[in-house]
Amino acid sequence: MAWYLYQGVNFYGPGFVQAEEPEGKGPINFRGVGSFTPVNPRAIPRVFRQRAPHKAGIGDITLVDGSVAVNQRFKDLVERFEPDMHLFVPIRLERSNGDLIDGDWYFFAIQQDVDCILTKLDEQSHFVETYAGGWRYSLGGLAPTSSRKLHMSLPAVAGKHLWTAGLLGCDDAFVSDEFATAYRKSRFRSVLSLDSKVEIVDEVWVAEEQMGPYLPNWKQFEASGRTDRSAW
Repeated sequence: MAWYLYQGVNFYGPGFVQAEEPEGKGPINFRGVGSFTPVNPRAIPRVFRQRAPHKAGIGDITLVDGSVAVNQRFKDLVERFEPDMHLFVPIRLERSNGDLIDGDWYFFAIQQDVDCILTKLDEQSHFVETYAGGWRYSLGGLAPTSSRKLHMSLPAVAGKHLWTAGLLGCDDAFVSDEFATAYRKSRFRSVLSLDSKVEIVDEVWVAEEQMGPYLPNWKQFEASGRTDRSAW
């Protein structure tokens, strides 16, 4: 089994916005906990400030401009499973008045992307035509209130613990059963939640069988070295 990692309803204090321009002068070009394309650390701001006054503590995993900041305890957990693989950029978190929030904090993004979603096992097609005339695959039906299940390729995700799912998954994040168990036992105060609507199937992922009308986009993505976000 794998688990869908998403921004849930739990929230501890106001979120943060960037308080300075990043060195790389580039915007954060994804939202959530993962990015299906590589993130340049130089494009990440180093200082984030709370949107409103808030004297109480904050969560172990909290919102920063729609993405997430994590503390050392969460970083240690991820590194235990997949060392030196994912993005952890040291940042400063401040109260709304500029006072420092104690602790070691990191801007975090999952940086392991793999084609793995088996669209052929969907009970109905979730490919949607865009206004520009192209196609995208919608994971909108994977919300916790939905009965829809997602299917993933075992050969594609075997041995992995945190990943994104290529063009079909965009920035949506998934974790292994082992990581999900450790995450729960750690009892993080977090904006992230787990949902179990992911089934692992012993089937090889083949682009021509799974990408449907989105196949040209996938070929464009592959030709870019899997760095072209416009393919999505």
